[in-house]
Amino acid sequence: LAYYNNQTTNNNYIVAIANVGGQATGFQKKLDASNNIPAGSWVNIGSSGLPSNYTDDTQPVFTYATNQLIITFPSSTQVKPLAWQATANIYQLSQDPNLPNATMDAYYNNILFVAGNSSNPWRVSFSDLTNGIGVWVATDFFDLDKNNGHYITALIPAFGNLYIFEDNSIWM
Repeated sequence: LAYYNNQTTNNNYIVAIANVGGQATGFQKKLDASNNIPAGSWVNIGSSGLPSNYTDDTQPVFTYATNQLIITFPSSTQVKPLAWQATANIYQLSQDPNLPNATMDAYYNNILFVAGNSSNPWRVSFSDLTNGIGVWVATDFFDLDKNNGHYITALIPAFGNLYIFEDNSIWM
């Protein structure tokens, strides 16, 4: 579950990803004026671009960035980061061909960082520094030690730093 505040409309939502027959599917509920979750059914916000091999044990990563809810999935089927703004269904974050597949993300200092690409498990890619999170340059990345045989497990912005966790170490 994720809490999302649309700053344009000042509406608040709860967003969930559920397993519908093995297909990851997004659902939302708009909170009422008292910020309570209203009774009734959830609104389907789509499954396009979401993993088709989704299990209940696969928890998505939700990040709030530039009035968008960014969603990545730790999944064996690599997908590009997705987004939602309470205006339509979930969509691919950017159509930029340089947007990498990712299983995790973090928004720090107005930059979206992504990692978890199975082709480069030691790589952290980041959005364009001047044009926002929708623009990706193929050379905007850094690699941790490629030769140590380890892989990135989490990206966490905290205490004025971006912490990058590997299976045996922490970088900042």
